[in-house]
Amino acid sequence: MVKSKSVTPLYSINQALNMVNCCLSGTFAANYLKQQAGATNSQSGIVISVSNIFCFVLGISLSSLIDKNRRFNVAKIIPCMIVLQIASCVVLSVFPNNAPLAYVSYAAFSTFSGIVSPLLLKFYADMAHGGFVLDFGVARGIASAAFVITSAVSGKVAEKVSVSVFPKIAIATGILNLIFHFVLCRQVMGKAKHETVEEEEGSTLGQFISSNPRFCLLLAGIACIFVGHYFSCNFLINVVNNLGSDNGIMGLLGGFMALTEVPVMMCFAKIKKGRDTRNLLKMSLIFFGLKCLAVALAPNIPLLFAAFILQAPSFALYTPLIVEYVKETLPHRDSGKAQSMAYGMLSLGQVIAGFVAGNLYDNMSVSQTLLIGAAVALFGAALSLLGLKKPKNDQDSAAVAGQTAF
Repeated sequence: MVKSKSVTPLYSINQALNMVNCCLSGTFAANYLKQQAGATNSQSGIVISVSNIFCFVLGISLSSLIDKNRRFNVAKIIPCMIVLQIASCVVLSVFPNNAPLAYVSYAAFSTFSGIVSPLLLKFYADMAHGGFVLDFGVARGIASAAFVITSAVSGKVAEKVSVSVFPKIAIATGILNLIFHFVLCRQVMGKAKHETVEEEEGSTLGQFISSNPRFCLLLAGIACIFVGHYFSCNFLINVVNNLGSDNGIMGLLGGFMALTEVPVMMCFAKIKKGRDTRNLLKMSLIFFGLKCLAVALAPNIPLLFAAFILQAPSFALYTPLIVEYVKETLPHRDSGKAQSMAYGMLSLGQVIAGFVAGNLYDNMSVSQTLLIGAAVALFGAALSLLGLKKPKNDQDSAAVAGQTAF
């Protein structure tokens, strides 16, 4: 058995570096496209939505391929996605004022940054299944801390310097991520190569969907929740501008949201100990709806910050819980597609929010748009609770053997 201290730090660095680029490609997408490419809210929404469509489709397709085909493994696919991140940012750096190219390249940057996240979840599941002790909560907490720093610093950079430096930061981050990923892989492969793990071919995507209707209902509800979530988070600049603030406050607010996540994620193992994953997940999904409503009703910046405190019992708790829920309730042979589908609901939520919210912000008031998003999130929470309802013949299939990354 490999001790957690030999694996968790390197995996945490991978998570943190990926979170830096997710922050730049997601939270600051509207800022970059508006200020660097002159995009409108609707155009920014289209770019965000297109990137998330590709992220959703490619993420699930790659994960299904990993589950189904033993010639592929997640440890080899992750660096390919990081290289594509870097390549898209090189284009943004070389052609900073070409608006059409900026739309395409930024969409590519966002797509490949988003794909890495579910692949890292699959990598975690494979390491855990292979006997490695890894504290996912600590790793994800460190990633949130990296998001805090990135968001705060990037907000100030956008305000004092220019958003044009974001691609250059992402290039450096991507290179570092590649280096640490190869170091982690070398360490993990070196420990695992002496062990023989029985592999079992996963089901096809169609078979998985038809045999897990409740899980799919849960995912539908989660998608609705993230639609409401991204009505504010992907257009945070609109929210803060409506309350009389600017890029600097937006960066601080993004960092504050991530900061509220850190204690929950770092202490997740203690929070989870002795408690039912299903019930905790229900609670986090309800808090998502309440958070969206509180953001919509916030009349000023201090109360907006107060509303985002609910990020802790919602997003911060949900993130490790959904990973554990999938690991506990579904066979490992299908873990790639299951984790990717669960994470893909973020992308699907962004797709819908990007198209719908972008147009609503251009044609309605910010308050009205946020209230619509809150209503969708509350509906999603109710739908998710139905998906989490425990069937009478429910059995834990988490122990089923499957393919790993090693």
